Amino acid sequence: TLLTYRTVLGRDAGVTLIVLLLALKTLELRAKRDAFVVFFLGFFAMLTNFFFSQALLTAAAMLVALLGLLTALVNAHMPAGRPSLAESAKIAGRMA
Repeated sequence: TLLTYRTVLGRDAGVTLIVLLLALKTLELRAKRDAFVVFFLGFFAMLTNFFFSQALLTAAAMLVALLGLLTALVNAHMPAGRPSLAESAKIAGRMA
């Protein structure tokens, strides 16, 4: 990031660092709490997309991504196989 942008400050360099931290954190997933850190970093990285574009199509795409991340978060809190993916998506839709 420092070589590419010549700084670690600013919009582009900051978003690059967040995405880099998210990628590195997924490589070291071991415990359930690590997965929660990845989920919340994913929410934050998704929010940074609005720094670049605030179009309605971007907001619709981010809503779909939000529902996907919330569904994964609901599944992470439940035991394996319960609830089904459709039920988790329904819960995530109510949460959104």
